[in-house]
Formats: sequence, structure tokens, C-alpha cells
Amino acid sequence: MISEFLPERDPIDAVSRRLIEMLLILVLASISMQSLANASALDTADSSVSLVVLGDRTGGHRPGVFEYAVERAAALNPDRVLSVGDLIEGYSDSPDVIDEQWQEIEDMLTPIRDKLIAAPGNHDISSVMTREQWRSRFGSTYQAQRINDVLVIALNTEDPPVVPSPDILQKTLALEAAMARDPEGTQARLLAMAANREAPVDLPGDSHLSEAQRAWVLSTLEANDDVALTILLMHKPAWRNPDSGFAAIEAALQGRETLIIAGHEHYFEEMERNGIPYIIMGTCGGIWLRDGPGRLDHILQITSVGGRYSLDYMPLDRTAE
Repeated sequence: MISEFLPERDPIDAVSRRLIEMLLILVLASISMQSLANASALDTADSSVSLVVLGDRTGGHRPGVFEYAVERAAALNPDRVLSVGDLIEGYSDSPDVIDEQWQEIEDMLTPIRDKLIAAPGNHDISSVMTREQWRSRFGSTYQAQRINDVLVIALNTEDPPVVPSPDILQKTLALEAAMARDPEGTQARLLAMAANREAPVDLPGDSHLSEAQRAWVLSTLEANDDVALTILLMHKPAWRNPDSGFAAIEAALQGRETLIIAGHEHYFEEMERNGIPYIIMGTCGGIWLRDGPGRLDHILQITSVGGRYSLDYMPLDRTAE
């Protein structure tokens, strides 16, 4: 028989081969699982969105703070940088003065300019002329951008522009001049005066949202009803003015994962309305008008993954570095 001439198979070799086959299967399975895990990690990373928010710069600015805020924001390399406005001092009838102020801030913004989403403040837009200056640099006075599954809507709470009274204008310009001469001394005197005041300073100007802007916001929300997170950015906290027209927008936000961010008050606050978190940013160099835990310069980093987001408040303190 032919089988008589074939060497017998070593039973140990057969077992070894089986063990090797089983080990190969386990290795391949492990590699496959690792690949799936890596793919999942990449998907999560690709769907994440990083944003940095800047507070008010002006209203009598303290020199050097905003430049440092921009430096810190650029170092975080976010997808977008959001500004609640008041980038320039404004409140001038001279186009040349306004243009000079914008040139100054544009130089400061260079590291983040291509990532910037800004909402205009009352110092940025206070007249038809200053509104056109804004448009020449940013396009529309309100805008929306979708970054992956995050929708950012920047509102214009100066729509139409709120022209300050002569008294308010005079006091504002006097404060800016004092800050330019002696920023530290002027700031100290203001905080000392605030300590003897029963109520915080009532900042000038109500918020206004035109009918056209409100209709645009509602249309934008409807067209982007599949996003995981909606962020509304504005300068003045429009929800505090019942005549601003913001109530219809608030109603449309129900049922959406939403975060609402404003500035203007120069004092950090957090609150919740109808299940929606609201944030009033502290400053990025804007003058402090009252003392307390909300008196701080800071930036805010928002990290969103699939609509679940985290907030990281970062004080602007050079001495801590």
C-alpha cells in the first residue's frame, strides 16, 4: 500500500500547527479590532469642534490685555474664534478716526482673522457710517456658519444702530480719554466709586433685532435642524430687553441643544432660562465697572463632540505663566 511508504505524521507537529493557526487567528482578530478602534477614534476626532470665545475689548480698554487674549486663542488652534464685539472704541462721527481704529484692531487680529466670527457691539456700530465700516470688513452685520455639526449664529443687537445721547457720548469719550492717559489709576477710581454705588452701572442702549434679522434667524434654524449644537452669539444680552424681538428666537430654540453667549456687561455671569444655558462673558481688556467674582479677563474654550460639549474658562493672567 502506498500509505506504507509515507512517513507517519508526528502527532506533536499536528498539535503545534493547530496552535499556530489559532494564534494567527487571534493576532488577526486583535489587529482587526485595533483597526476598528482606531477608526472609531478618528471618527470622533473628526466630528469634534473646538471654539474659543473672546469678551469685550473696549469701552475704555486696558492696554495689552486683548493682544494677550488673541495670543492665547491662537495657541489653542481652534476651528473658529468667536467675538462678542466691542472691538473698537468707536463713538466718532469721523470716518477717518473709525478707519484708524479698525486698522489697529485688524493688526491685533491677524493671528486669528481667518477664523473669526464676530458679533458687532455698540462701540463697533453706533451710526449708519460705522455700520457701513463694519460691512466693509465683515460683510453682513449678522451671519451664520456651520462647523461640522455645530451651528454658530452671530446676531446684531444694534439693528438698527442705537445712537447714544449727547450726555452718554460725552461721558463715554471722557472715560476713554482718562483710560488712555492713566489706565491703572482710572480703573482703580472706577472700582472705588462702584463700591459705594447701590446698583451696578446701567450700560447705555437697549438691544434691537430688526424684523428682517429675526426672520433670517428663524429661517436659518429651520434649514439647520439636524445640527447637534446651536450657539447664538451676540453683544448685548437681548433676552433682558422684552422689546428686542428676541422672544420669538428663544421660542424657536426649544428642543435644540443650545448655548447662548453675550457680552456688553463687562462682568461674567452664567444662568439658565427654559432649560437653555446663557453666558455673559467677562472682559478681554474692557474696563471694569464693578467689583466681585465676575470681574475678570478670560477666554472661553468650547469643545463639542456630537452635541455634547465642555466649557473651559481660562483666566488671562500673565503672572500665572
